Amino acid sequence: MSIREFFKNWFFKDCSVMTGDGKNFEASEYMSTIWEQPGFMLPIKKKIKACQNIEMGIYIGKEDGKKKVDNHILNKIFRMINPNTSFQDFIDYLIVWLEGSNSGVLLELIKGLPSLAPDLYIHSPNNFTVYFEGRRIKEIRIHNPAKTIIGDELKNYMWLSSPNYDNIIDGVSGNGIGQGRSKQNALAIFGAYLFKAWKWNWSLANNLGKPGGILQTEGAVDKEDREEIRSKYSAHYAGAENTGSPLVLGSGLKYQDTSKAPIDADWSTAEQKAHERAAIAADVPVELVGGGDMTLEEITEPATTEGERAEDV
Repeated sequence: MSIREFFKNWFFKDCSVMTGDGKNFEASEYMSTIWEQPGFMLPIKKKIKACQNIEMGIYIGKEDGKKKVDNHILNKIFRMINPNTSFQDFIDYLIVWLEGSNSGVLLELIKGLPSLAPDLYIHSPNNFTVYFEGRRIKEIRIHNPAKTIIGDELKNYMWLSSPNYDNIIDGVSGNGIGQGRSKQNALAIFGAYLFKAWKWNWSLANNLGKPGGILQTEGAVDKEDREEIRSKYSAHYAGAENTGSPLVLGSGLKYQDTSKAPIDADWSTAEQKAHERAAIAADVPVELVGGGDMTLEEITEPATTEGERAEDV
């Protein structure tokens, strides 16, 4: 099922077929221009944005937050990833590996306009040979189209073959030709490193758009309260489980929604007052439009009681 078909099915199942002004809604016309509808594209773009421009790296937890590990073995791969490439695109590149011999996979860095071209090209496992000099890569030969990579140009290539992805050691034969791992094995090892990053992005996508807020307290915040706030915030921003989700705290603290800007809040108040004035002008209770301090049921109940008493007399 294509993305368009999915949203079409969702639309006809869950959406209303009438507009706010009572006119018939032309679903076919809406679907034909759905990518131009701001009410549809805004949340979709926010979801997509959640999985883009994520800086990949290895971090370790600290008491005061987290710290980036600068010398981790995977940093060489992360440096090759274009920041404009989404996490999903990068996974797609890896899954695209073709069936081949036991020689791993070759990543080639593509230089150009980052927004128009993929930043990585994956060479099929059976379409290249890696030559070693000692424990260092000396030469890479791509068979079709024929190409030889040597010298400084080797910096633009990475051979994912060994368990630690360091381009060397694993499976190097006596004649200096590299024999790596199968694509399934390599992807499984690489996926173990990326699983936490996937959870982080997935949590962002699920929670993006939920209202933010501020914390209020009616009394003094003691040392234990501050420690709880500090620990909860550290876990909230350092762990994939809570990424993007509303923060819940105890200690008598209250969470105040700040999803509306002050001008939006003022507009909502003015709009409510306008509804109340319209109700008064039409000689109907303002409670019908959510105004007043009483509900409509509360103001009609006494009148009914008085009427019953009059009949009894």
